[in-house]
Amino acid sequence: MDLANDSVRYSEAPTSWLARQAVQGDLNARNEIVERTMPQLLAWFAAQIRASRAFGAEPLDCVNEVWMRALARFNTLDPDAGNIRGWLFGIARNVLNEHRYRAMRRNASSTDDQTVERALSAVEDSITRVSEVLARSEQHQILTKLLDTLDTEDTLLITWHGLEGRPLGEVAVQLGITRDAAAKRWQRLLKELRERGHGLGLFEPES
Repeated sequence: MDLANDSVRYSEAPTSWLARQAVQGDLNARNEIVERTMPQLLAWFAAQIRASRAFGAEPLDCVNEVWMRALARFNTLDPDAGNIRGWLFGIARNVLNEHRYRAMRRNASSTDDQTVERALSAVEDSITRVSEVLARSEQHQILTKLLDTLDTEDTLLITWHGLEGRPLGEVAVQLGITRDAAAKRWQRLLKELRERGHGLGLFEPES
């Protein structure tokens, strides 16, 4: 099906097609990508920040910073070289590491924080509106409340396997547990999220 000449809505298009369209300057495709990936990025930062309680970054600010950088370099994205989620999480990891670095030197200078605040003020309103709505959503609140009760291993399991989409066997090795143990933990986490009313759409593989 040639989606470019079809009446199929952008919301029904594969993410890989949206990425190719967005690189060519299609704003509708780009906006759809924002709406699809924003919940995962927001949840990822919430999990990472809770696992690293030593610094005071805000998930909402971090997500907006990711998209500020992503929009500036969208024309460099190669949709055929990998999925859009992997590309965005690469930017997210850089943002997180920089926040950690700034936290370590925050007592020495506030210049870095002021620079970030000025940059974030330039993020498109359409991006910040999406992130703010999602941050207040019931689904995000359900997940963050669960994260507050989890140990580090479960938090990393949600982050690496559930949100980043890394293979369960690879995550098990990184956590120092067997694949069977990781699988049981993962099923327990999904069960708890379902019981709390979460739709689990965050953890669907990229199309």
